[in-house]
Amino acid sequence: MFGQTFEITDLIKLLFVSLSELFLVADNTIVIALLIRQLAKKERKPALIIGIVSAAVLRLIALIFIQDLITAYWIRILGAIFLFYISIRYFLHERKTPIVNPRPKLSRFILVICLIEMIDMAFAVDSIYSALAFVGPDTTLDSVNPKIWIIYVGSIFGLVTIRYAAELVTKLIDWFPHIEDSMHLMISWIGFWLLITSLSSIYSWSFTEWPYIQFSFWTGLFMILTTSVLFHKSKVRHE
Repeated sequence: MFGQTFEITDLIKLLFVSLSELFLVADNTIVIALLIRQLAKKERKPALIIGIVSAAVLRLIALIFIQDLITAYWIRILGAIFLFYISIRYFLHERKTPIVNPRPKLSRFILVICLIEMIDMAFAVDSIYSALAFVGPDTTLDSVNPKIWIIYVGSIFGLVTIRYAAELVTKLIDWFPHIEDSMHLMISWIGFWLLITSLSSIYSWSFTEWPYIQFSFWTGLFMILTTSVLFHKSKVRHE
């Protein structure tokens, strides 16, 4: 990690890495926003700050061991299973008996922070490899790479974006509770996407190659959100 170098052109690369992070944090943001909604309102901001700071440390570790993480598909598969669990639990239990003002509880607070870190790790590999494309096609991710700082700084920018975006999404759900259903459907879709991309890496499925999988992923998210909003408006008008 030491022996890093700086050139003026690195600022352009850093700009593109940071912009790419803006497009990659949407799925992560939705999941983290739904996780912190399980906490009391006064606990949400501290949980986000602690979770994001610790996630930044984990990303530094991930950069060091990225070559091993590339083949650790089980991390992403576990992340997908967890997202399915969140969605199913919501529709089978929490949707019927919502917790409006959860009581502060240390065990729940620590659990949410750990889950934030786990979810971030499930998405970290894609984020790092997207950044690698902007740093340079000949760049490697070994520990002596002189440009690895660009990837790390760009990742931190993405984490800071997640911190504020997740807080905003949480407030939006508080203001418009009906969109929570669509948010949980969206994380099911995100879990399905994680699972498919992980299995495609194991079995070399060609139909999941970019841009097909990315186009399908974002189209699916948009359709879930649009359908949910239109259905809610139709329901309110009928009532």
